[in-house]
Amino acid sequence: MSRGWYENILACCCNKVFLASCVATSFFPFLFLWQECPSPYVVLLSVRTDMKNLSIFSARRDDSLSAFFWTDSLIKSCGNIGSSGIHASVTSKQKKSPAASTDRKRRRSTEFSTETLLIAETPVTTASKNTVLTPSASRALSPPVASGPSCAEISVRGFDDALSVSEDLFEGRLGPAVVDVELGENTSLMNDASAFSAALAEIDRGSASDVQKLNSSIKVMLLVGGEAYYVFTPRDTFSITFLAKLLASENVTKVLLNGRPLYQLLFRFLGTDRIDVRNLVDLSVWVQVIERVRGPIHAGIKCANPKEAMMKLPESVRAQIQTRVNNSMVVLRHGGSLPADGPLRQGGGGQNMLEMPPLPSIGSISDSQMEDRLCSSMALHEYYESFVKSVDDDNPKVSSVCSLPAVCRLETSVAFLCEVMTYHGMFVRKTAFELMTKDLEDQIEKISDYGKTLLDASPCSKYSGGCFSVREATAEVMVDCLRDTYGYNLSVNGSFDKQLQKLYRGAGKGNESGRKLAHVWLAIRERTDFMRTLRSNVENMNMLDRIVDVATQVASNEEDEGANDCSGSGGSSVGSTKKAVCYSVHPHWAVHHTSTGRLYCSRPNLQTVPKTAQKCTYVSPLTSDYGLLFTNPEWTMRHLYGPAPGCVLLSFDFNQMELRVLAHLSGDELLIKHLSSEYDVLSAMTRHITGLSDDEQVPPHLRETVKVVVYGLFYGMGLATMKERVKILMDSAHSVPSSQRKFTADTLLRAFHQRYPAAGKFLTRARIRAFHEARCVTLTGINDLSSEKDGNRRRQHSIARILQGSSSTLFQSAMVKVHERRHDIVPNLPAAPFALVLCIHDELIYSVVEGYVDVVARKIKGIMVEQAQVFSLRVPLRVSVKVGKTFGSLEKLDVP
Repeated sequence: MSRGWYENILACCCNKVFLASCVATSFFPFLFLWQECPSPYVVLLSVRTDMKNLSIFSARRDDSLSAFFWTDSLIKSCGNIGSSGIHASVTSKQKKSPAASTDRKRRRSTEFSTETLLIAETPVTTASKNTVLTPSASRALSPPVASGPSCAEISVRGFDDALSVSEDLFEGRLGPAVVDVELGENTSLMNDASAFSAALAEIDRGSASDVQKLNSSIKVMLLVGGEAYYVFTPRDTFSITFLAKLLASENVTKVLLNGRPLYQLLFRFLGTDRIDVRNLVDLSVWVQVIERVRGPIHAGIKCANPKEAMMKLPESVRAQIQTRVNNSMVVLRHGGSLPADGPLRQGGGGQNMLEMPPLPSIGSISDSQMEDRLCSSMALHEYYESFVKSVDDDNPKVSSVCSLPAVCRLETSVAFLCEVMTYHGMFVRKTAFELMTKDLEDQIEKISDYGKTLLDASPCSKYSGGCFSVREATAEVMVDCLRDTYGYNLSVNGSFDKQLQKLYRGAGKGNESGRKLAHVWLAIRERTDFMRTLRSNVENMNMLDRIVDVATQVASNEEDEGANDCSGSGGSSVGSTKKAVCYSVHPHWAVHHTSTGRLYCSRPNLQTVPKTAQKCTYVSPLTSDYGLLFTNPEWTMRHLYGPAPGCVLLSFDFNQMELRVLAHLSGDELLIKHLSSEYDVLSAMTRHITGLSDDEQVPPHLRETVKVVVYGLFYGMGLATMKERVKILMDSAHSVPSSQRKFTADTLLRAFHQRYPAAGKFLTRARIRAFHEARCVTLTGINDLSSEKDGNRRRQHSIARILQGSSSTLFQSAMVKVHERRHDIVPNLPAAPFALVLCIHDELIYSVVEGYVDVVARKIKGIMVEQAQVFSLRVPLRVSVKVGKTFGSLEKLDVP
């Protein structure tokens, strides 16, 4: 079953209803032709055609980032929407007077104070807002104080009851909220995140009824302020919208043990464009960042589940938690009051838990499950209070964007965007895939026929004639064939592959036809292995089929290139559509939180797909002068991947990011001057080393050699490896004078330090500091390196940690800012006309709806360049923009 696909969207503007077709992509579930409406309040109703599911959203005209509908009464639309058969009723929302609103707010506050507190407490008034709160509710506004074991209330409420506390909750007046979500009967996000993700993956392969069943089984559990525990039982889609609203709230601190499975859940029902993450403490991210910055002394606080979090706490805190859980269970059984003999105390006193009456019915939650969940939430709350909440900046003079909490929040947002990229995926161009596999099949068939011809020329061999196939023969069989047919002295033991390779290179004596036959087998195996890998990468790596609407052109025009890669049928008149099945891969994206913060992907790794044509080790014996794997020299593996139909890829690449970071941190005036004037630093260095004048052209191989040395220095490449790389490049430059092939890695390194002395001194001091102090200074402050015990390895890796880590911070900040401002880029649309699909080193790649390329390119580039001012860099940031129909056909786009 395809996921995230929407056929129709109903836009209800009070009394007006418009039906529009949605762009057929998983990441544009709300993009349609927007019609201006005088109504200040707009509701979007989206319908999943495969599951008959209704999701309700809102967007205020004065607040385009407002995401979800959240009022006392829900506006619903009446009618049969498309072919989904969903009916809903229309109700008009009357505008309440300010007095009525104030009275309702006061009444809610009073109800909360009297209903949710178990023990009477003295009310207080906050200084920031004239609202009466209890000490429990105002806990987040004052420093935490130590208290003895108390009883935490368990409030079992539905969605309607949640409205009574939602305002205070979303405003953050109730303190931090520990969030847990349960699927089905016992799949808890907090206790088993992997099982949670597996359940979602299983639903993707299920039917529409399975999705409906999942939607109706979602329970939300919150421990608010460490004192009040809420269980929101499922009702329609309200659990999903409540979670999305909670994550988007900037005022309330949300605590999660692992946020990514929760993002996966929300994306499956709401898409990605209307999901925002603000003020979220994802402990799986924060703890790793804290360890990276403050060292291995904090490594011991890592935890994978609530039980491990509980064991990290002091014994006294664990005892308090257990006592509070026991008392809370007693209260729940007695309907909101403690038993006559008082609270239960650990180790004696009170009523035996086994003699207590059963818990009130809470859906399918049993006594043991409720106790376990409450204990897990309390343990996580205390873990947050003990190890994470107190995180403070080491340097009070550092700017807010460089503080440790800011870095933690930044990488939390990046982890969210990683899940966004995983969900979006990259579309596989079916036509290109089929052409490539057919080309390899044709080559294999022709080479096999040639091998059969060689064998048939030796009638004395037992392998000539008959049904023997070189294509299907193993290396051992081929060695035996060559020994029998041509008399080669080959061993019956050992590595048969290596014997065939030696024979192909001319080793051994015998008939020339035997060497050609070895060449045939090696060429067939290379193409067969590559074709197997190609199919594995495309077909078995998170492949999803998607049924989409693809616009068709008139018969006289050529079909759209993107639509041509989808199979289907439909009309050919202007404006018509056809149903098509497209395929996409969804790599797993992650962040190196513990090292440089770089992004990487796997299954498949699209970051390492080569941009050049695929070369082969064993050329076809039929075309021995051809060194590429495919017969078409323009084909690359990147041509397999592209955007959704109706979209193009737009690439934004930071230029010379590490050099700019080095110029900023070192303060090298010449390097700052060169980078500020769009000077080609590598070419300038090459001219300086070789003595070339400004009018003379820099030899490409020399510039490439200088680049290897400079960036090898930045990436922690050892001197021995650097020398080997430089020697290979110099030896390959046969067409240049010998005087220009004499440079070594040592020569180039000395030239770099002489050309930019301040930068060279900075790098030297950084290595010394890493060796002796086990620390380094990045753009965001001091990072601890003491986890590496070997001083020489610390010295070698320190430069990469400084330059790559700082570059990664700039890159991540730009990435997050673009996402935060996505609705401002084309403000007249209800959804952003672009989506992040790929990151490669310092390059962001978006899928953009055709027709919006120019405005999106200009504004995203501006946001990325602005990061130089955000971090107060001494040099400007330069961004190159490219556009193309596929990943392999990106071409430069001039953007002012």
